Amino acid sequence: MGSFLRAFYILMFAVPAILLLAGVPSSSTREEVETEVLSLESTLVDRLWSVPKYGVKLRVPPSWAWMANGKREGVCLDPNQRERAAMSVIALPNFFGRNLFQLEAENVDALRGVPGIELDSSRRVSVEGVEILRFDYRGRQVGLDVDMRYICLVWLAHGQQVILTVQLEASRWAELSPGVEDALASLSLRD
Repeated sequence: MGSFLRAFYILMFAVPAILLLAGVPSSSTREEVETEVLSLESTLVDRLWSVPKYGVKLRVPPSWAWMANGKREGVCLDPNQRERAAMSVIALPNFFGRNLFQLEAENVDALRGVPGIELDSSRRVSVEGVEILRFDYRGRQVGLDVDMRYICLVWLAHGQQVILTVQLEASRWAELSPGVEDALASLSLRD
């Protein structure tokens, strides 16, 4: 892959997935951010996190809370340390009309090219008949002094790449990953 295309994919996929929740927003609760976010795109009711814009629903682990990071929404274990255990979903354009096979190859290549990131696995899974790419990787997030683990699910919908990212502090992986895996197993992609 050419260096321009590699740099483009690192910027469009790997870096947003890693840095998605790294910012330091001024608010962390729904009441505080309602004035910042013009239209709420997700809800969390009785542990069911719904993101209608992308047709995503999943049951989050107990004690996880709704949160916003600037104008991005998601769920996290602790709003005061949201970058250490969180889930979020975004969509990116599929500029070149890539299919999943092509996206998998290019994203594996891009993740392997990001300094400080180690790709553990890349595989395909199916949810309600939709093929999804799953990337498990680890590394250190810019601005954090701890190692992190990530799970990134990618699928195609409406001409876009929809990306569900989970990030967990590596030292809490054994404790938190079973709940996260249960949440991902509950994933529904029905509108």
